[in-house]
Formats: sequence, C-alpha cells, structure tokens
Amino acid sequence: MTEEGTERDAERDASGAWVSTVRVSNELVRSNAVLLIQGWAARLAEVVERHVLADATVAMRQMDHIVVTADGADARNLEMEHFVEVVDYDPVRHVAMVIGTRDAPRTIPLIWLMLRIFPGAEGVVALPHLERGEVVFLRSAVRGSFDEAFAVGEHMSGSGRVGILGPAAASFERVGTLLVVEPGGEPAAVLKLLGD
Repeated sequence: MTEEGTERDAERDASGAWVSTVRVSNELVRSNAVLLIQGWAARLAEVVERHVLADATVAMRQMDHIVVTADGADARNLEMEHFVEVVDYDPVRHVAMVIGTRDAPRTIPLIWLMLRIFPGAEGVVALPHLERGEVVFLRSAVRGSFDEAFAVGEHMSGSGRVGILGPAAASFERVGTLLVVEPGGEPAAVLKLLGD
C-alpha cells in the first residue's frame, strides 16, 4: 500500500464513527432521485478535477427521506448499489435507518442539518477534497461531531434565497465544500458561487 493510501485509510478510520447504519430493508434503492443524482454527479465531474469527487456525498431530498450516495461510493461512477435511502436519522445517537445494501455516508449529520436549515432545498453535495473561495475556519470541534456540523450550520444559515431554498455554497477547514442546491438547480452551477 502506498504512503498516501495509508494516510487516507488512517484518516477514514479516525473519522469513521460519524454515523451508525441500521438497515430497514437490505435492497437496492428504487427512487427516481437515483437518476437525478447520477446526472448531478456527471455534470460535476465535467467542472472539477477527478480527485475532488473522491469521497463526495451527493444527496437529494425525497419527501421525508434523503436519497444519498453510500459510504465509499465513487461519485464518478455511480451504480444502483451505491445509494441508500435514509428513512430516519437520529442526531443524538448518530444512527441512520436506511433502505439499501451499503452504509449511510459519514457526512449524513451535515447533510441532514443542511436540509433542515434550508427546508426548501432540493439537495446537498459535500466535497471533502475541495476548498474554493474563502475558507471558513471552524471553532474547535471534534471532527465529524455534531458540534462541527452546527458550526457549519451557523455559517450557512444566513445564505441562500430568504435562507430557506438555497443556493448556498461555502468551503470549511477539515470539512471541504458544501453546496446547497435549490429546487430545479444544479450542483455544478452552485459551485460557481465560490468562483474559480
């Protein structure tokens, strides 16, 4: 294994306890959101460098659920088995109840919180390997903790159309870039809010 791979695995292990997954149903996600998310990821791949989509999380609101790329999914090559549908998330216990064959992404606390801060938004994209524009330094918080998610939420809550629809975008230390996608919007267009 390469030194870079070892460092990445160590980082993943250190932050791996962000969320526990309970499978309500161990089957492929059957939602029209899957095709839309695959399209979002494909269009993002056209405007960002290849490494930026590694470990990316792409999520879309689906009624009261969240259809999201699973932990470890490669956003450059998404197949049906790379999705989970989060039917419930308990932020106190960090437990996600899902339909799908894989685990919920470690970033589900951030995704869940952004969809509450922006109740009219269609989706959220987390790009951990991209810092663009002005990078926001977070107050001291344990990586992956809900304190960190709230610090991100505090910063994001004042942006977007009337603060409820999006679009909104920001880059954070240790977190990367978050994109809040407005109804009918595109993550690639939201990314342009941060400049080049």
